[in-house]
Amino acid sequence: MSDTLKSWKTLDSREIFLVPNRITVSTQAVELANGERYEPYYRVSLADQAWVIAQTDDGRIVCQNQYKHGPQRVSLTLPGGIVDPGEEPLETAQRELLEETGYVCRDWQSLGSFCRNNNQHCGEEHFFLATGAEWAQDPDPTTNLEEIRTSLLTRDELSRAVANGDAPVLGHFTGMLLALQQMPQIPGD
Repeated sequence: MSDTLKSWKTLDSREIFLVPNRITVSTQAVELANGERYEPYYRVSLADQAWVIAQTDDGRIVCQNQYKHGPQRVSLTLPGGIVDPGEEPLETAQRELLEETGYVCRDWQSLGSFCRNNNQHCGEEHFFLATGAEWAQDPDPTTNLEEIRTSLLTRDELSRAVANGDAPVLGHFTGMLLALQQMPQIPGD
């Protein structure tokens, strides 16, 4: 057996369901590493998303509480959303932070990008840590689906909320853990 794992090859792909910039379901024929053909292999692609963990100069983290229909409950979330066509993930994170919370940030750092699902792909999640958060304007949500309550949490409050299961959406949960691991510790926080 070889020590080197090989990638599969996509031999054919056909869209079977499409909602532009939201979801694409395709059926594929793939060649496995051993040369065997496998089909149908279903792939689900969702629009990429960008999330921001914004921290004020006094160490508080800009968070949101809002109803999320996936888990069907009010959830602790991060500002962010779908990366629009032609937009870079950082631009999305900056735009969404301002629209949803009214905050802007001085400094931005990528925390990485991750595939949502190991088998079907389901799009990329892009995470950003932004520091120097300042309130700039009233929030201006783009749809009536965004009834949002913004709150500023300390590191300890965020850590407890994550541990208590208040962030049941994987992308938000992941972003919060990345931020807790990498954000600067503010004295007195």
